[in-house]
Amino acid sequence: MRIEIQEIGKCETFISIFKHLKNFTDTVCVFIDEDKMYLQGMDGSHVCVYELFLQKDWFDEWNPEFNNALEHRFGIHLQTFNRMLNIWSNSHTIILESQDGDNLDIHITSKEKGKFNNIFALPLMDIDVDSLHIHETEYEVDIIMNSSQFKSTIESLGNFSDTLDICCNEENLILKSDSTEGSMKVDIEIDNIELLAVVEGETVKSSFAIKYMNHICQFYKLSPNIKIHISPEIPIQLIYDIGDDEKNKMRFYLAPKINDE
Repeated sequence: MRIEIQEIGKCETFISIFKHLKNFTDTVCVFIDEDKMYLQGMDGSHVCVYELFLQKDWFDEWNPEFNNALEHRFGIHLQTFNRMLNIWSNSHTIILESQDGDNLDIHITSKEKGKFNNIFALPLMDIDVDSLHIHETEYEVDIIMNSSQFKSTIESLGNFSDTLDICCNEENLILKSDSTEGSMKVDIEIDNIELLAVVEGETVKSSFAIKYMNHICQFYKLSPNIKIHISPEIPIQLIYDIGDDEKNKMRFYLAPKINDE
């Protein structure tokens, strides 16, 4: 197997994805087949599911063949993998290779004079994972908004409570955090975001842990916008499209908090 990423922006995206996945887990299982790189996992509390899809055309070189098979998986320890990727600078190319299934070889190389080539061997882990089959859902609320603004808003709300309350109708989106020490409410009118589509006549309410929302928001550099899909009493879906092809994306499902009242 040999996979190569040359473009600076794509290298930064690739590094950013694995850097922030550490907020959810210590290890990941990366699946490689003829068409894509894919990973799926869940945080230790089983509150949030994350998925990554990167199609083969996203990469500069894509040769998935490994031990005469075209579908395989690699168990990776994230902290070690991130230490290796952190060597990268904007004159480097990232190359991932594996020949024997015991190690993933990471080449951080450069053709620029004075730059050294760094070659790492990452021991692969045997991770027992069962892929979750997630059914397509029709949501009552569809939102598209600036990912950087959403991140800063969630961070501000986190100063007042560990719970994010979302309430939206056809006119506006309200984000609120409330505690005995104080509260904050952000009222976002429909004209101030890319899209707010709500089932006619409905007011949709749901609550989520701000801790996990903050973790998800750390991926904001993947896309200028974040897509948010909500229905009562089911996990919220949040998506960052990576590049111009919607098939390349980072997707999250976060379970709602149960209201004890």
